[in-house]
Amino acid sequence: DLFVINRYDEEKGEQNFQNVSDKQNEKSILKRLQKKINKREQARLRNVEQTALLANEIAITALENDQVIKRADDNSLNNENKESEDNFLSKHEAKIQDETKSMDNNVDSTTANENKDLPAEAGFTVLGKDIFKKKIKVKRVLPYWLANPTLMSSDLKNNMISVDSIANLSEIIKTNLKTLKIDYFFPVQAMLIPWLLQGLDVPEPLRQSDVCVSAPTGSGKTLAFVIPIVQALLTRRVRKVRALVVLPVHELALQVYKVFCSMVVGTDLKVTLLAAQTTLLKEQNYLVKKSCTGNYLSNCDIIVCTAGRLVEHLHSTPGFSLKCLRYLVLDEADKTMEQTQNDWLLHVDNHLRNEINQSVRSTALSLKALKDISEQPQKLLFSATLSQDPEKLQKIGLFQPKLFTTISRTVDDIEVKDKNLKRGDFIGKYTTPEELKEYYCTTDIAVKPLSLLNLIKQRSWTQVLCFTNSSIAAHRLSVLLQHMAKDMKISELSSVLDFKTRDDTLQKFAQGEINILISTDALARGMDINNVDVVLSYDAPHHIKNYIHRVGRTGRAGKSGEAVTFVDKPMITQFHAMIKSGGKDPLPEIELDSETLESNMNEYRSALDNLKTILQKEEQTNIITTKIEKTGKLKRKNKSKANKRKKIKLN
Repeated sequence: DLFVINRYDEEKGEQNFQNVSDKQNEKSILKRLQKKINKREQARLRNVEQTALLANEIAITALENDQVIKRADDNSLNNENKESEDNFLSKHEAKIQDETKSMDNNVDSTTANENKDLPAEAGFTVLGKDIFKKKIKVKRVLPYWLANPTLMSSDLKNNMISVDSIANLSEIIKTNLKTLKIDYFFPVQAMLIPWLLQGLDVPEPLRQSDVCVSAPTGSGKTLAFVIPIVQALLTRRVRKVRALVVLPVHELALQVYKVFCSMVVGTDLKVTLLAAQTTLLKEQNYLVKKSCTGNYLSNCDIIVCTAGRLVEHLHSTPGFSLKCLRYLVLDEADKTMEQTQNDWLLHVDNHLRNEINQSVRSTALSLKALKDISEQPQKLLFSATLSQDPEKLQKIGLFQPKLFTTISRTVDDIEVKDKNLKRGDFIGKYTTPEELKEYYCTTDIAVKPLSLLNLIKQRSWTQVLCFTNSSIAAHRLSVLLQHMAKDMKISELSSVLDFKTRDDTLQKFAQGEINILISTDALARGMDINNVDVVLSYDAPHHIKNYIHRVGRTGRAGKSGEAVTFVDKPMITQFHAMIKSGGKDPLPEIELDSETLESNMNEYRSALDNLKTILQKEEQTNIITTKIEKTGKLKRKNKSKANKRKKIKLN
């Protein structure tokens, strides 16, 4: 009801009368409005009470239905439950709608608008019990050879096979093995050596399958390819390069070279090392020689090299040819493939194509075409963390590859897993030697060097190999520990040092002349160092592959060993996730003695001050050395310019 209140009247005589009448009208209108408001409120309250009662009835009935469902048979009850729920809901929905309509008729349109949302608020539907399941992880589609590997045992103590039990093994090789005091083969060797030797009987037009091996560190992978290669080349008549072994670092190349040399004793096979140990000219003389007719002849049968040095010889050494290459071995294959300097794999591939005259295009089917194809070398890939990325492996151009991997510890486990092996279950899983005990230690960054030294003294370790993430960190830690542990011999090893210094340091450490050797990851791959008590990771590795290679420097060839990783407190969750990603169980924690740390704090502060002084002196020395080198270069440059001017004047 609309009404108007006169606020002003021009006629003063009638003003008082009109004011009185207006006030009476206002009061009567307000009374009528108040009555309507009260009616609407009462109607709204009745509506709320009725809908609440209906909701309770629905909830009680739903609970009774749940109890009935639990007692009844699953199949029959599902159908009955759906029907009863549908009937019940349709019945009560109709009831709610009828009562809502009757309420709407009793109140005016304004009341209906106010209560429009009430049925949606109270008239809910019981859906029943929901079962939430975890999402099934989708496994990537892999090539058949990757998804179906041949499994090998990693138990080195209970699954060794005697050397004499391997058929067709040369007597010369057996003699050399006895000289090295090797009477038994590890599981990896016992599986691979016979398999590769069988390939020697394959007729010439046919090719042998390429081989990929993923096995723990210290499981004997080097001998697994050295013995078959030496056996295959024993019958060669003309000296040609028939085996090429590529490794990521100089130290590892030298180690493999020594193994080959020990196995060719008593034969006329010759092994050459190309690892920047000597000048390029000397290595060229080791590789080829010139005959009296002017032709180049090969001086070696087997080449062990690093990738960068190999590319240098492919382009700089006249007469160097890989035309007769039978074996191309990539040891520590995942790291070797990642080495992009000089793009060595592309250079080798181009060289082989040019030497064999094999076209990329398809040719007519003939015996010669088959023979040319069969002359491609057999590729052997070995690593403890072999990449299972098909895209990376595709770059190598593998031919009908065969994968051997170790994800079980006993023969019984292998038999069970062979039956129940799921597609791609081994992907990303890495194994470590059973004899290796692994731990982690939580520490504060501020006292990490002190914690490391206290743990070494607490456990009485005398041969410690310590890893850092950078050469700078290795140098600082070495200087700091030398000041704090004067009763121990401490040295560092990194890629900054020259090859001879690194080799001498390694020999001293192996002989026990160095107690603590601090190194970067350059030493983490493949190196076989005797008598390592423990491997300490001062800086936790960022990837599971680096972790596997680090801890693999101990617990090798069936010997016991320990590995401890120091983890900064903020990085604990990330470290556990990394370990889990490799398919490994959680590691136990080593706790440090807090009282011992506090008692050595004064000595630690003194060592930090000494470190700061030494680093400042080294920085000044480097600046002076750099200035001297620049001055020398300028003098030589000016001298050469003066000589050129003199020649021009003379002419």
